[in-house]
Amino acid sequence: MLYDNNENNRGRSMKIRYGVSKDANIIKIAVMVFLVGVLLGAIGANVFKDAYFKDMKIFGEGYFDKLYVLDIDHGKLFGYIFWNNLKKYLLFWIFSVTVVGIPYMVFSVGYSGLSTGFLLAVSVLKFGVKGIFLFLLYIFPQYLIYFPVALITLIQGYHLCTNLYFRVPLNKKGKAKIILEKVPTILILFLIILIGALSEAYINSFIIQKMARYF
Repeated sequence: MLYDNNENNRGRSMKIRYGVSKDANIIKIAVMVFLVGVLLGAIGANVFKDAYFKDMKIFGEGYFDKLYVLDIDHGKLFGYIFWNNLKKYLLFWIFSVTVVGIPYMVFSVGYSGLSTGFLLAVSVLKFGVKGIFLFLLYIFPQYLIYFPVALITLIQGYHLCTNLYFRVPLNKKGKAKIILEKVPTILILFLIILIGALSEAYINSFIIQKMARYF
């Protein structure tokens, strides 16, 4: 009996280690795809800078002075941010329950990296070293919430998609069971995204407005 318990514990331990290792590999691949996107975005911003540099000049002239005294409607801003995040979140899970879920995840991560690299490069081109600080201001503190949520969502979405289509064949009932098992996780992550949207609409906008005078 003791031997059986030891075997069971060993089996569980190996399963946990395998799961952690697999999740770590998913994160490594995601980070590589993201960094490739960042690099391409930065290159694109430099290559096409002449195309948007005039607009950047218009953007810079008095923009931050106006922002500093602007009366921000935080409620409307929250509604916009929350709806925008919700659309992306729902779209991710819709794709996760289809056979093209994993390619969509790769595209999503790559596009996020591309956008990040482009915006960071544009900010640096316009403001120099201060541009890095401005970029960090724009993502603080909400990305302290969004980033871990994005990682967990990616891992859970990957497991959902592979369990549905790339392991043992499942009938409709089996697939429905796997999807329903993810519902509590999806709802919890949704509530955390709600907190992130609140921090972006109220805390981040306040920080940006107060720091606008320095740009």
